[in-house]
Amino acid sequence: MFDLPGPIIVAIDHRDTSLGRYLPVQTRTGVFPNTQAIRRQIAVMSVSGGANAVVVQANDYRWACANVNIGQKGVLLGTEDLNSVEQLIPCIKSLEVYATSTKVLTKIGVQVPQYPASDPQIIDLDAASSNIRVILEPYFNEQLKLEDRSNFLIHYASSPNIIGFKLDVGDPKSFASAYTDSARGKPWFARSDGLRFHDFVVRFREACHRGCAGAIAGSAIWGDLLAGLTTGTRDSVESQMSRRLALLQAIVRNEM
Repeated sequence: MFDLPGPIIVAIDHRDTSLGRYLPVQTRTGVFPNTQAIRRQIAVMSVSGGANAVVVQANDYRWACANVNIGQKGVLLGTEDLNSVEQLIPCIKSLEVYATSTKVLTKIGVQVPQYPASDPQIIDLDAASSNIRVILEPYFNEQLKLEDRSNFLIHYASSPNIIGFKLDVGDPKSFASAYTDSARGKPWFARSDGLRFHDFVVRFREACHRGCAGAIAGSAIWGDLLAGLTTGTRDSVESQMSRRLALLQAIVRNEM
């Protein structure tokens, strides 16, 4: 049994171009600052501020396991998003290099334009590595019916490699309860999808009332604070992040 690290996980596995959207105007010139240093600062501040885990890029994974005060079980390896479920098995097998004395927990995003696809058949993950455990993040096409979304989750929840899901909260009143039922007892986490923190909180609270287990969120938590890391106001950034993480933890505990 692989124990999940906890309900509030900060995602900082964004590409440079995505990260650049949240940097001050003067840095958005095509010449980025040291984005790896920024990601690592966010990782450290997230954990010290109350996050249970972080999602990092592959090139930060070993650093985070060794240097972020949370241990390997609190570090998720975020992969590049996949274009189709057919890429899941090769992706999982490629992560074996990171599995040494313990299993690796990873977050894998995958595009799901339709389900089930007519060709090829539904992918069976039983052939993938037993050393890799996955939180699967399907990017459902907005037009995909709830029944098809549910069937996707039911199928992949049956795989021992999949230990949870990261799902949208675009319309939690319509989808969240069905997501909970379809995950078959496996936890699902809300993603922020570029929402500002206040807007995310409203939807996250609604999702938690309908069975959502926690959040794997990135820019909603740190996006509008990122400029402070480049202008020398780190103490203020840390304080605001801590308050936001405390609020999310309280929502999960049904205290807010």
